[in-house]
Amino acid sequence: MNLPAAVASKLTTDAMKRTAGTFPTGVVVAAATTADGPVGLTLQSFVSLSLNPPLVQLSVASTSGSWRAIKAEGGFAVSVLAQDQAELAVAFGTRSRDKFAGVELAGASATGHPEIQGALAWFDCEIAAVYPGGDHDIVVATVLDAKVDDRAGEPLVFHRSGFRHLEPAPRTANTPRPSRSSGRLNRLGTKPSWTRESA
Repeated sequence: MNLPAAVASKLTTDAMKRTAGTFPTGVVVAAATTADGPVGLTLQSFVSLSLNPPLVQLSVASTSGSWRAIKAEGGFAVSVLAQDQAELAVAFGTRSRDKFAGVELAGASATGHPEIQGALAWFDCEIAAVYPGGDHDIVVATVLDAKVDDRAGEPLVFHRSGFRHLEPAPRTANTPRPSRSSGRLNRLGTKPSWTRESA
C-alpha cells in the first residue's frame, strides 16, 4: 500500500521500533539440522495462527543467513524459552557460527531438528508458505507435533528492548484469581544485543 508522502514521512524507523517495543512477546529459538550442522536463531515474532489445521506464523529478517539455511531444510523445531534462558536468547541472536557450543539439548524432534533443554515447550514444524513482508519473511508452518514440559516455570519475555519475567499482578476485590502464568513484567539483568531477528 502506498501512503501519502505527508503521512509516510512522519514515521521513522526508531519511532516504529520504540512503539512496537511496548508490546511484550515471548522468546523462542527456531533451529534445524543441516548437512553442515545445526543452525538456529532467536525470534520474538512467533504466534499460533490456526488450530485446524495446526499452523504457526513467524517473522524473520530476510537477510538472515541462519534463516536461509533453515528455509533450505524445509522445517525446524521451535523451543519456547524459559525465563532463566536469557543468555541463550542472546547467543542465538548473534551471527556466531557456533551457536550450539555448550548448549544442552533435550533431544531432537520427530523430523530430526534440535530441541533445547529447559525450554517450556517445543513445536516440530514444516514450512508451508513464505511471503515477503518488507525487510522480513513471513513464514507459515504446519505443526507436526507439539509438547509441553509441565515441570517448567515461567516464560522469558521481551519488552521495551529488554528481557523481563512475570510475577503475579496485584489483586482487587473484583479481580479473578490469576493463572500461574499471568502477572506483571519485571526487568531481568541480561541486556540483549539484538532488537529484531537478524542472525
